[in-house]
Formats: sequence, C-alpha cells, structure tokens
Amino acid sequence: MRVTGARLRAALLMVPLGLAMAACSTSGSAQGGSDSVKVGVISSITGTYAVQAADFRNGLEAGLNYLTKGTNTVNGRKIEVTYADDTGKPAVGIAKAKSMIASGATFLTGITDSSIAIPVAQQAVQNNVIYLPGGSASYQLTGMSPLVFGNANKNGSKIFPKLLGEGDLSSKRLAYVGQDYAYGQDTYTSLKAQIDPLGIKSTEHLLPTTTTNFTAVAAQIKAENPDYIYSSWVGAGTDQLFAALRAQGVFDTSQFVGYLITRETYAAIGQALGPKGVENALFSLYYYPGFSGNDQEKFLISWSAQHKHQMEYDDPTGWNAAAMIVHAVQAGGTDVKKMASSLDDYTWTSPQGEVTMRAADHAELTPQFAVRLTQGADGSWTPVLVKAYPAKEMETPVTDPIKRQ
Repeated sequence: MRVTGARLRAALLMVPLGLAMAACSTSGSAQGGSDSVKVGVISSITGTYAVQAADFRNGLEAGLNYLTKGTNTVNGRKIEVTYADDTGKPAVGIAKAKSMIASGATFLTGITDSSIAIPVAQQAVQNNVIYLPGGSASYQLTGMSPLVFGNANKNGSKIFPKLLGEGDLSSKRLAYVGQDYAYGQDTYTSLKAQIDPLGIKSTEHLLPTTTTNFTAVAAQIKAENPDYIYSSWVGAGTDQLFAALRAQGVFDTSQFVGYLITRETYAAIGQALGPKGVENALFSLYYYPGFSGNDQEKFLISWSAQHKHQMEYDDPTGWNAAAMIVHAVQAGGTDVKKMASSLDDYTWTSPQGEVTMRAADHAELTPQFAVRLTQGADGSWTPVLVKAYPAKEMETPVTDPIKRQ
C-alpha cells in the first residue's frame, strides 16, 4: 500500500466525512460553526509511518460513517476532521497541533511517532483539548492526564509471556532488539516486568531509529546464545535486521517472538527467518482482517474495498478513535470535561473485538492475537491465527494512575 498524491494534497484540508471521499476543498480548512465538533488528525502522511497514517484515516472515516449512519453528525453536531502531516518531525507536529487548537479543535489524534505524540499530548492538556490514541504505543501517555487517552496497545507486552510457552522458564534467556526512543525503551521495560517473575534473563539492544546495518548487534546476540529473540522494530530497517540475524545463524538456535506489522513486511520476515526460523517463530498481531468476524469488521472490510484501501493492523486504531469521539459527543456535548469523563471505563465493539478505555490510567485495553506466519502455494505470506486473547485477559496492572484534582 502507498499513500497517493491525492492523499498528500488533501493533508491539510477539512474533510466533511459525510460527503464523497473524493471531494476535496482547495480553499483551506473550513470554519466549523457553533454546532460542529472539530477533530485534528496529525500523522506522518509522508515519511516512515505513511502506511500507518493512511490506515488510521481509513479506520477513522469508516468508524465515523458506521457509528453516525453516514451522517457524520452526533446529536445535531457535525464532526469536522482536519488532517495534517507531521513529516515525522516533533517540531512540525507541535506546530500543526497548535494551529489546530487555535482553530478550535476539541480532539487531537492520529499520531504514530511517540516522539511527536508525547509533546502534542502535553499541548492538548495545556489547552483543554482531548488527546485520543493514534498508533503511538508509548506508555508515557498512560496516566498523563484526565484529557489524555492512552496508546493503541498498552497491553501488547502481556501476550509475550504466553508466546514463550508453559512450564519452568527460569533457565531461559531472551535478547531484545528495539529502537532507542520512547516506544522501544518502554516496550522493553514492560516486557521485562512480565518475564522477570518467570525467571527469564534478558538483555536489551537499543539502536538508533536510522540504523540499517545490523551486523554488529546480530553478532552480539549470536554470542549470547539466547533461547528467544524478541524485536519491536517498526518501519525502515526491519528487513535488514532480520537478514543480519539470519546471516549470523541466530534463528538456527533461538526462537523468534515479536510483532507482525504491515503486510509488505511479511515476505521479507518469512524469507529472512528461513524455513526453520519461521516454522518456530510466534508473533503477536494487533489485528488482521477476518480475525473477529463481527459486524464492525464486516463494515470496515466492505468500506476498505469500496475505497480501494488495503487493510492493515492499524485500521482499527482509527475506528477506535471514531468510537470515542462519537461517544464523547453523545455524552458530553461540547463540554470537554464531561466528554473526557464519559470515556472512563467506556467499552465498545471494534473490528478487533471488545475494547475498553480503563479509567484508572487511560490505557486502552484491546484484544491480542498470537499467530504464525505461513507461505501459501502462490508464494504469498499470511498470518494464521493460533489463539485470540480477549482484552480482559491481556490487562496489565495499573502502574501510572492519573492524578486527578
């Protein structure tokens, strides 16, 4: 999937979602009236997370259409959405957020890059604006404020101990490879909290996000001879990381556990792991079309087909933001405090399944899926479901409760 030129040209235009998707204004952002609610979506329309930006937008627009029965109106108030490109740079993201806030945004959402999400969430708090989860999985968002609602998969690390198997794991060792910024650091911290009680010893290898040569770290991991390899690497460099680990023979002796992200990475991951490595590997997947089978998923699949969009793991993240927006407006009108409080312990049905926004720390509790990666007769790679874990089973302890006045 690629972001089209039309998407890029539309990045800063107001999009009334009840209109045809192809319709674009050329006169800048429309001014919402007193009966409108403004939503500012900030995402990396260009750059490393362009795929995730397109997925979030598709899910958001599908969710708003489904939940408002095509009117994009809640209790007589029009939902107006503005899109802006943060270009992967915190300074740009903050500037876009300030502009949207000045234009009257009630909600900010859509951010994948944690280095942008955190300061934008802080801007939201300072200006009495509600921040809703995008794809950013930084745990620093949870517990931040009554106005900030946590990252897309706070409970993701809970699944990994389940992937490691049953029985006595006290003699096992795990090597972690991640990007050296908030998401990679937080993921290891959370993972370590889950596996330390099992007696599993772990080592961390945090590298700059721009890394493309992984030969040295692969050699280090080979020398450690771990039982498990876990990577949370997202975006550019993923293929090179797996290729380097395979070249060192790591997958011949160590089982890989990690996330699956976008479809375009499946073939490279499968090929890099090699026949033995991919056969033994287990993955966590936030979502894949067909996993839930509920009405919301059927609508999202149909919507995506109509709009020629290839669904990915992040489409439900946009849908979840839509569900929170609609519920908040229904419950609180335009009163920000009432809107935010209405989301505490709110549970809704997403294309993934049942999702809950936990009141204590605003961590979004979502289902998780354990999968294997298999190659079909036509050469394509597809995740095969091993087990679905409901959100309640994946719930992690509250470690950073919101400080409420």
